[in-house]
Amino acid sequence: MSEQAPDAPYENADDTLDGNCALLYNLTFCSEVAYAVPSNPNTVPSIQQLQALYDGYAASLYQNFTYSLQLIPCNTTSSAQYSLAKNCDDCAAAYKQWLCAVTIPRCDDFTSDNEWLHMRNVGQVFYQNDTMLPNPVLQQPFNPMPDAPGNSLAQQQTLISSFATNQSRNPALIDQRIMPGPYKELLPCEDLCYSLVQSCPAALGFSCPPPGKGLSAGYNPRDPTAPGNLSCSFLGAAYNLSAGSTIGISPWMVLLSCVAGMLLLWKSG
Repeated sequence: MSEQAPDAPYENADDTLDGNCALLYNLTFCSEVAYAVPSNPNTVPSIQQLQALYDGYAASLYQNFTYSLQLIPCNTTSSAQYSLAKNCDDCAAAYKQWLCAVTIPRCDDFTSDNEWLHMRNVGQVFYQNDTMLPNPVLQQPFNPMPDAPGNSLAQQQTLISSFATNQSRNPALIDQRIMPGPYKELLPCEDLCYSLVQSCPAALGFSCPPPGKGLSAGYNPRDPTAPGNLSCSFLGAAYNLSAGSTIGISPWMVLLSCVAGMLLLWKSG
């Protein structure tokens, strides 16, 4: 596959509903990413710039993680290791999988009715026409932790007042730099978090939100009955090309997505 020309513009189709997502692939660090991400051609004019922003952000966080991992006695006797089942290589691999999935969110149009999608950035304007969602929509009640016992405060939140719906997972990068407007996110798979905790030493302090008290606001479970068997986001997941969730991309981008997916399968084979 030939590389894109420098500073290639987005390939969004003219008839997109929202247009706040762009297909991202061929990254250097998060090389298994091949799906749509929050975007805005007014603030980040080219695919190459979007790649550099997301991939560079993830790579910089991973570099900081390696400094912490260097403090762990990885090359030691089995009796001194932090685990008999996992080692530092397992920890590094689990952290990279988790990091890329959570720092580069999988995006879909705000108009999508896929039940597995989570609303983000409801208080931002749509960059195409500088309009916001209607106030009756923004004031709809929202409970980010519906299973939390006795959480009356959460039950009183609205879409516009809840952090879970009125900002992205990475506000400094997405909300302040890219500013995509409202979109929906397919949350990362919860087992990515569990794998990270199980693979890394306790000294690093990794933990996952407990079920009913924040887990569902940040992660989705895997569900084989979901459309396309895709209820959560993970690296290497096939791009959803169903009619209801193609994110308004052009046929050319669909082709590129398929090619990227085949290359990923070939590399991992």
